[in-house]
Amino acid sequence: MTGITAGDDAEALAPPAQRMRPESAPEPPEVDHAFWPDTSGAVEPARRARIKPPKDGRRPALGLPLLVVFALCAAFFAWVSAEPFWLALGHGDRGTLTVTECAGNGLAARCEGRFAASAFSVEKAALAGTADAEHRTGDKLTARMVSGTSRFAYVGDAAGLHLRWSIGLGLLLLCGAGIAWATGALRLHGRARVTVLLLSLGAPLLLLLGNLALTW
Repeated sequence: MTGITAGDDAEALAPPAQRMRPESAPEPPEVDHAFWPDTSGAVEPARRARIKPPKDGRRPALGLPLLVVFALCAAFFAWVSAEPFWLALGHGDRGTLTVTECAGNGLAARCEGRFAASAFSVEKAALAGTADAEHRTGDKLTARMVSGTSRFAYVGDAAGLHLRWSIGLGLLLLCGAGIAWATGALRLHGRARVTVLLLSLGAPLLLLLGNLALTW
């Protein structure tokens, strides 16, 4: 009986049934790709875009009072901007304002007087366009008025008049934006949003056009 040493080859030690040459190794079975489709190049399904649910409309308990407030503010700004707009464009009559009464002190001072022009005269016209505290009863000032139905006589240059009506126009547009917010226009979609936005911004401008026609 022969002994086995540690230096013998491992292949020689293996049983004959387990001895296998490299060239006699079996090949891996072929995979039927028609039965098992190749998914290595498959494209993952695109993620669905998140659709935001439409927001609820503005509550009437909040929207209606705000709508009334912004509409009244728009009417006021349209009224105080109409006469400066016409005077800045040169429409109106120049005359003399004789101060007949001044009341209050400082910023609260208010003066009024009699305006006389070649075409008409107004017994009580409020002084505008200058600091009322700088004038006293009996002063005669060169002023302009749009017509005999006006309530204000403006003293000053055209730059101040342009500043008055341009500020009024900007405040009108802000009122329009406030009306759009109060009515919930930004919560709408599509044509409804565009329509409500145009109406919200156009309503103050229509008030301005109406006041311009009345003060002509």
